Amino acid sequence: MAQAASSRPDHSRGAWALYWRAFGVVRRHDARVVMHFALASVLLLCIAGLNAAWPYFLRELTNKLAPASLATVSSAAATALVLAFAGCWMLARVAEWAKHAAFAAIAARCDAAFQQALYMHLLRWPYAEFLRHDRGVLIGDIQNSRRAFSDLSFVFFWTVGPIVVELLMVGAILTRTVSGGFAAAFLVGLLAAFALAVAIATRTQSGHAEMIAASNALTAQMVEKFGAMLDIKVNAAYGQECAFVGRTLRRYVDVSARGNALFAFYLSMQSLAVGFILLGSSLYLAQQVLGGSFSSGDFVMVTGYVLQLTMPFTVLAGVLIGVRRAIVGLQRGFAYLDQPAERGGTVREVHQVGAHDGFALQDVAYGHDGRALATGLNLNLAEGRSYAIVGPSGAGKTTFLCLLAGLLSPSSGRVMLRGRPIADYALDAVRSLIGFVPQQPAIVSGTVRDNLLYGCSHRVDDEELRTLLDALRFDKDAPAGTDILDVDVGAAGQLLSGGERQRLGIARALVRRPQIMLLDEPSSALDTQAELAMLEAVHARVPTVIAITHRDAVMRHADVCVHLPSGELRPMAQAI
Repeated sequence: MAQAASSRPDHSRGAWALYWRAFGVVRRHDARVVMHFALASVLLLCIAGLNAAWPYFLRELTNKLAPASLATVSSAAATALVLAFAGCWMLARVAEWAKHAAFAAIAARCDAAFQQALYMHLLRWPYAEFLRHDRGVLIGDIQNSRRAFSDLSFVFFWTVGPIVVELLMVGAILTRTVSGGFAAAFLVGLLAAFALAVAIATRTQSGHAEMIAASNALTAQMVEKFGAMLDIKVNAAYGQECAFVGRTLRRYVDVSARGNALFAFYLSMQSLAVGFILLGSSLYLAQQVLGGSFSSGDFVMVTGYVLQLTMPFTVLAGVLIGVRRAIVGLQRGFAYLDQPAERGGTVREVHQVGAHDGFALQDVAYGHDGRALATGLNLNLAEGRSYAIVGPSGAGKTTFLCLLAGLLSPSSGRVMLRGRPIADYALDAVRSLIGFVPQQPAIVSGTVRDNLLYGCSHRVDDEELRTLLDALRFDKDAPAGTDILDVDVGAAGQLLSGGERQRLGIARALVRRPQIMLLDEPSSALDTQAELAMLEAVHARVPTVIAITHRDAVMRHADVCVHLPSGELRPMAQAI
């Protein structure tokens, strides 16, 4: 199974291009995101203004309280400056927490919108494309790409944006109160630190790709092993499983340790650079104060700005490293979004063309995982009859049903439905005509009713649902006074037996009132009486039934036996 080869990052795409594309995806699924970003931007501007104001008021207060000025300053003026300085500082800190709360709310909405877009697109993938990908890798990539947009938003709007605004405000204040030359030198030093942070982050992208791949490998292994829990237990394979997971975990630890050591080295270099800016500016200011060029208030103000602005710079490289991780996540997500969705034809109604009905396979060849299963298959399956599909294991029986359902395409030849290539029909038209029940039908969390109506587009009253359950002998015990339709099936149907799951899947297909039913081992988990009840219920409601089976009862209900991979048709009397 492919390990999401199609989702390799495209490093040629810049962060901004990916970000704005992701913003478009989020906006299509959450129309209010623009308003939320606008309100958040106003809050950020207010915080930037408060952060730029309090060192200025501290400067004025320091100068007023200098020994040379004490004789001329009033208590009211000093108190006003204290209130202005402390008030701006307190409001800035409170607003910072409001900013975090706002970001958390907006990030959650953005994460949900992006995951919805990705999930709904994956549902529209061609079934063959979905089969190519490892489910665990898909889950890992969805998790990484889901938070990528909000992570980039945090960097651009909640970190870099406020720093830039504060730099502009501080530059204006320093130019007015100290000197234009000092303000320019101060800003150039901080911009150099910013450039260093960008350079550091750029060098870490390959490390993030490795770490994401290692994390995905862990997720994929857990998905695989949880699905094999029964086999692990009955084979007492605990030792082997410990070895398997140990190898994957060792790679994860090695990659994570190596990557984080590299990140720590780069970040320490960033901290040293910011420290030198603080040291240089403080030495310069101290000399200027001693020489009488600057006041003590100027020293306090500039030192406040240095501490306030350089503190974010000490973590900026780490934040920008997060940008590289988010870019990798978005690239993987968009690699999936760029995969074309399944496309049906334009014919909306599946009407019989001339004398043709049912299915006709013309020189069909098909395979699975690159292995040919059948070639040159020519056969006709007329409607109004029932067919038993038989053949050895590995003959491609399930793949054959998927061809008839239009879920897979043959590697060569054509599958015709009622005189037209099945690919000519709109997908909804095929789905409304054909019911398909896999050998292990998926059960959704919720009630029996939820499962029966899953995917059903027309209204069905409860009495019809109960009649159908009775016909299939679905007699799940219900608490006293509880309608069978309201019985909880548990998470993914864990409260149901194998036979109950199978009957519920068949009932769900029958609720949609198909004209053709495709069944994959429909009675493998049923006892003899339940099997006969199921067959009678299906044949009474659907004129054309095509079932993969190894059970005699199913074969006896069939008119024709189809042998795969040859495609030979035999009347059932001759086949048994």
